[in-house]
Amino acid sequence: MDFDQEIVLGFCDEADDLINRWEALCLELSKSADDGRLGELFRIAHNIKGGSRAVGLNELGDFIHKIEDGITLIREGKVGFSVKINSLLLETQKLLSDWISSVRKDFSFAPDWKPLVNRYKAAFQGEGSSVTIAAIPSETSKDFPKSTEPDVAAPQVVEREQKEKPVVAAKVASQPAATGHETVRVSAQKLDQLLQAIGELSIHQSIIWHARNHFSSAGKMITHSVQLSQKLTKELYDRALSLRMQPIQSLFQRLERNVMELSTSLGKEVDVAVVGGDVELDKTVMEKIVDPMTHIVRNAIDHGVETAEARIATGKSARGLITISATQDAGSIEIRVSDDGKGLRADKLLQKAQEKQLISADAELTENEIFQLIFLPGFSTAEKVTDVSGRGVGMDVVKRALEELQGTIRIESEVGKGTSFNISLPTSVSIVDAMIFGLCGQKYVVPVTELDEVIDLTSSIELGEQKMFSLRGQIVPIIGLNNYLSHKRDPKSKFQTLFICKRGTKRIGLLADEVFGEQQIVVRPLNENISGAFGLLGGTILSNGEPGIIVDVPAIADRYLKEISNEGVAA
Repeated sequence: MDFDQEIVLGFCDEADDLINRWEALCLELSKSADDGRLGELFRIAHNIKGGSRAVGLNELGDFIHKIEDGITLIREGKVGFSVKINSLLLETQKLLSDWISSVRKDFSFAPDWKPLVNRYKAAFQGEGSSVTIAAIPSETSKDFPKSTEPDVAAPQVVEREQKEKPVVAAKVASQPAATGHETVRVSAQKLDQLLQAIGELSIHQSIIWHARNHFSSAGKMITHSVQLSQKLTKELYDRALSLRMQPIQSLFQRLERNVMELSTSLGKEVDVAVVGGDVELDKTVMEKIVDPMTHIVRNAIDHGVETAEARIATGKSARGLITISATQDAGSIEIRVSDDGKGLRADKLLQKAQEKQLISADAELTENEIFQLIFLPGFSTAEKVTDVSGRGVGMDVVKRALEELQGTIRIESEVGKGTSFNISLPTSVSIVDAMIFGLCGQKYVVPVTELDEVIDLTSSIELGEQKMFSLRGQIVPIIGLNNYLSHKRDPKSKFQTLFICKRGTKRIGLLADEVFGEQQIVVRPLNENISGAFGLLGGTILSNGEPGIIVDVPAIADRYLKEISNEGVAA
């Protein structure tokens, strides 16, 4: 079959919103199964069915029609709503989400949805479940009863699309869609503000050109307009970035679903509270923190929240509580994941770290520094390895992922009360505050969030071949950045600037030539010739118009620690 690419992709955009709401309804139904929510779920299924058939995705329409019939049985009281039914509805949402994502690349894509439909039939017939059905028509053994509600008229959908786009694009054969097609829903207000800023900038450009051409009162007028133009350009960029901002509610909804599914599989009773879902975050940042946040939540349920019996024995309610919240200030967002479980024991963490020789036996650490030990590679507090998680297992990956976004994470915990993971992230990774420095005749950039402090190095001590620096009584190893960025030492190099980087409980000094100052930079991807090179995060254009390379300080520090660990040096 031939497809109209624009119309199909437009349907996919609308379906994404509907499928997202489907998930939210299932989470609400798990708390209270009322007819209002079931009715809205039915209407969502009905709209997806009508829209998919209208654009030619008939297999998707056939599948959702069967699910629609199943929802009708529940609404009519012929099937009792249960945890198992809700779980199947969530599986349906996941299948639909993956289906739509694949259709964007290949219009003819269709997964094998029949096993899921058969599981619905088995559940509705009470096979292996507590669901009971009163008076099911005999044809149900082959299919769900047909819905009595009319389909959305396909010509209506096409007419709406044609009104929005008078000239219909030429049809394309059933083949993969254009790659890279991605959309972002933007409010009309944001677009109006963007257009207003563009209009004002255009006015001042006209004033500058007029003054230049007529040479009358040029100096004062041009200076004023240039100053305003600079201000408007900054505003324009901010407005453009705001178009990428999305409410964090979609991420919280996914985490809420993880809590529900995992607690059920582990036999634990866990509620979830979500606060601040309307806080906005850059779409790119949100996509990159999904896995770290999921890992934190899974750990909280698996090893933070106790079983109902253990909670009752300590005077707690049988049901545990996971709280996920977000707050926002001028340039960052704070995300907090808290549980009311058993908390972290600092003495146990310290003992584990010493047993694994991750720290020396006589190390003296504060409680906060001890909590940070769980982010060290290979560290775990779990008594046994599980398929789900272990508090500490993989937490080094979590921290690394957040650092790549110029974020930080810290832990608060009280024995018997619970644990909180507090994450701080920039609202956007497109613009960051950075330090410009020189190294072997070239200019480099490092985000200031990755530096603990900057020191003008006047003296150092040497222990064998290793240079060291005394930082308020703490001995800090010094490593030359040139060694990790493939630079030979330039005779003119000054090597007088020391960047202090903190990795867990350790501090490392990174040696560079000199600092030229700070500025806000726009992060850009590296070209294919150097993309993926170790120690490099991206590129930017400096204030003088020259290119600058962004250095991955945490990666360099981690490699150094790994190297000395492999050499048998106490890390």
